[in-house]
Amino acid sequence: MNAQTRRRVFVISVGVVVAAALAYGFLPKPVPVDVAKAARGPLRVTVEEEGRTRVRDRFVLSAPVAGYLRRIELNAGDRVKKASRSPSSSRSAPRSSIPGARPSGRSGLGCQGDP
Repeated sequence: MNAQTRRRVFVISVGVVVAAALAYGFLPKPVPVDVAKAARGPLRVTVEEEGRTRVRDRFVLSAPVAGYLRRIELNAGDRVKKASRSPSSSRSAPRSSIPGARPSGRSGLGCQGDP
């Protein structure tokens, strides 16, 4: 064998040894386990921990009632008499003191649908 062939054989054998070492290094290691015989019986498990709830989704609920609720004049801890009406409501929309503040179907600001 000449020097070039010996060198090629040496490089290939080193590559095979490195590939084998990498393959051996990535082999899964055995995991120790507990072994017991399975049998039927009552399940006795208790968990006693303190937890904290977290609200992930918040929902706003509203009832389709025409009218407005006036500001509540009571504070936390105020006494309330029986059969008193605390939050008062009105059936109609409050009137505005500004003449052009009436609700209308079109705003007149050049939006889509305006003539």
